[in-house]
Amino acid sequence: MIKKHKNIILLLIYITVTFCLTVIFHEKWRDEAQSWLIARDLSFIDIIKQMRFEGHPPLWHFILAPFAKLGINYIIESIISWLIMCCTSILLIYKINIKFIYKVLILFSLPFIYLYPVISRSYVLIPLFLIMIAIIYPNRKNNVLKYSMLLLLLSYTHVLMLGLALSLYFSLFIETILDYKKINYKTVISFILSFLGLIILFLILKNGVQVNTHVHVKTISLDSFIHAFNDIIKYVFGEYLSKSFLRFLIYLSIGNLIVYEFFISKKNTIICLVGILFQIGINLKLYYTSEQKANLLLLIFLFLIIVNRYSIKKNILKPYRHISYLMYFVLLALSCYVGFKYSLNDIKNEYSGSLHTAQYIMKKTNKNSIFLFIDEPSISAIIPYTKNRKFYSVQRKKYISYVVWDEFSFNSLKIEDIIDDVVKKYNSRRDVYYIVSQKRENIEKLPSIEKTKKISKIYENKDTIIDEKYIIYKLNYNN
Repeated sequence: MIKKHKNIILLLIYITVTFCLTVIFHEKWRDEAQSWLIARDLSFIDIIKQMRFEGHPPLWHFILAPFAKLGINYIIESIISWLIMCCTSILLIYKINIKFIYKVLILFSLPFIYLYPVISRSYVLIPLFLIMIAIIYPNRKNNVLKYSMLLLLLSYTHVLMLGLALSLYFSLFIETILDYKKINYKTVISFILSFLGLIILFLILKNGVQVNTHVHVKTISLDSFIHAFNDIIKYVFGEYLSKSFLRFLIYLSIGNLIVYEFFISKKNTIICLVGILFQIGINLKLYYTSEQKANLLLLIFLFLIIVNRYSIKKNILKPYRHISYLMYFVLLALSCYVGFKYSLNDIKNEYSGSLHTAQYIMKKTNKNSIFLFIDEPSISAIIPYTKNRKFYSVQRKKYISYVVWDEFSFNSLKIEDIIDDVVKKYNSRRDVYYIVSQKRENIEKLPSIEKTKKISKIYENKDTIIDEKYIIYKLNYNN
């Protein structure tokens, strides 16, 4: 009975576990809030303009925009992420031709069970489009329009996916040229639309501020690539790299994966390696890596394995195949354990202090309250949870919600000066507060300010998983 209905049982378990993690236990952090606030507060044209500061394509913001602009509760962002991963899991279970045990391991790996369904960001779109591309991949020549549009959608998920998408585009173009007799109007339309879409994407992202502010390697070399790859692996498998045997096993399994898949399909393996090298290069020159970024490496490897299952021959490297599958099992099993630990940590501890801080604000302050802060990303995590509360950026001298990554975001101000200026400016008000995140480097100066009795601490939330623990001060005008 269980064997007969194993697919639906697996799907129901996945849906239930991820729903509980996403909706019940997770407190959303600044990057999740940033996308929501941009989608809520900007027009579609302004969203596109804002992307040059974000360094991301706008597809995720466009998906959120209708819900955010209609005033639907902030939790809908999490529901959207969860639903997208549920759709991805359905496709994986029912449309992908791999053994059931590997479907189980994939669904309970770190990216599938936690990083993408629980943390609501644009990354959630990547596994969906990769699975859809993998499904259509064997018949791509007969479905050029659909295939090329899926590649374009993949390009619009995250800049890290551009390498893989462009490699797949280039491969499709070469295949089309070599088989030019089959070119028809759909083929031409596909390439025209793809070219225009990529040009628009380039125009959206060009001159992004993040290019200037996140560079941490001046010249790319073999050593820097190896170092960046090691950083990515650390974020994928974490603590295992501290144990020599497991570290050796992980790198051996990755090397084996590349060699074995290369023998199955040189073209597919090279395409995916280009995507991985592009990801490493972007991490070197644009973004510091993180769990969500690093685990795209695992997704690309999974994509390679899935598309190669269509071209594998029964007798190819048959004795070696079982060893390779065992090593795949090891990699996925380790990722599952990491996913279990991340999920358990989110259940037991507060991920971000944003939710509880916002709840305090809504219960203990009136609608006319003003919350002053130094322009930093952490504060924006609170804003989507609040209504009718104004957050004033001391640096920009205006009310804001989302963070703009320009020169103001990296200016530093002395807390002493801020308090003095604010007391002078708002000396007739008694509902002005100063809110600060523990992330700030000058947090240690606050106790000295408290002694002046110009401010008094009224709230401080408990320790959190990430660096979003908040303190709220009330301004005292009579001191």
